[in-house]
Amino acid sequence: MKRIFSILLILTFLLTGCTVLPSEKESDSSYDDTTDMGIQQIDDADFGFSYQVMSDSVERGERVRISVDLTNQQNVSYAWEGPYSFFRANVKLVCVDSDNSFTLSPEPTADTDDFGKHEIAPGEKRSFSYYFNIPADAELGSYSLICSFGETVKEFKHVFELDK
Repeated sequence: MKRIFSILLILTFLLTGCTVLPSEKESDSSYDDTTDMGIQQIDDADFGFSYQVMSDSVERGERVRISVDLTNQQNVSYAWEGPYSFFRANVKLVCVDSDNSFTLSPEPTADTDDFGKHEIAPGEKRSFSYYFNIPADAELGSYSLICSFGETVKEFKHVFELDK
């Protein structure tokens, strides 16, 4: 019974892609993570971020929109398989003046777009709008925007000041 279970478990991993068989190119430690076609396939690629707060002032109880651009800064394309919306920055707001750790997450966004193989060319960017509901009891002070994608993280300090 254990043997059958083990075989089924291994087959499940192989069929769902949860295991990677070593390729011929991985025989030495200087293996290039790009394919022969110059497409990046791993999450340690270099990405750039920029942002814009879509309000002149921010107050408690308001809904704030922040637009964020995510740019492929590699000299090769970045490719993935799955929803197109996978190429979206992860963002959060953090009050940097607070003695307490006060973090705001954006409203959830649905992944309703197409599934398949996708590619972002070098220098190509995507723009996203994120909506943050500022609670009535939010910490007062300066807020930073932290953006991440893969292993790239960027903090923008003093994105807005909450003083009311």
